[in-house]
Amino acid sequence: MRRTMAVAAVVLAACSSTATTTTTSSTIPPPVPEELLVQEVVDELGFSISRPVDWAPEIEADVGIASFYSPPIPGDEFTENFNIARIDIPDELTFELYVQADARNLTQGTAVEVIDSGQMELDGEIAATVRFRTNVDGIDIGFVRVITIHDGDAYEFTFSASDDDIDRWLPIVEQLLSTFEFLD
Repeated sequence: MRRTMAVAAVVLAACSSTATTTTTSSTIPPPVPEELLVQEVVDELGFSISRPVDWAPEIEADVGIASFYSPPIPGDEFTENFNIARIDIPDELTFELYVQADARNLTQGTAVEVIDSGQMELDGEIAATVRFRTNVDGIDIGFVRVITIHDGDAYEFTFSASDDDIDRWLPIVEQLLSTFEFLD
């Protein structure tokens, strides 16, 4: 069964996917040509982002999550996905404190291996980045997490893929993040 990951705050949960595609498992995803990107404006969550046209969106504005699923690859156990969670946080919670709390929560209760971490800029805001891996239901999953705070809300971006394949997907993750814009 193919599995996908959705992020709700810091909780990781597995769910099944039923989409089909004709892509082969040897396909290495390059950055997507601009003509194959579609802009997704999510007014309820305060952002826009461009996604590959064949990635299925699932917007759950009532819980603050937007998810985008790549077409499944036949034979793969896992469907790659990119999730954005918007979380209302207390005014006194700084970026640094939020990132520290997220790092503590990330490593509690699960066998998580942090690969690397750093910072980047995301639509004019400082953002923390972390790459990590864990095993979910017998499948080794790799993650890229990016966190920023904008106008009193935390935004958590999480991409997940089979740990064996995640490096091949990084150009698309970077491309998605480069198109992200806050709606102010």
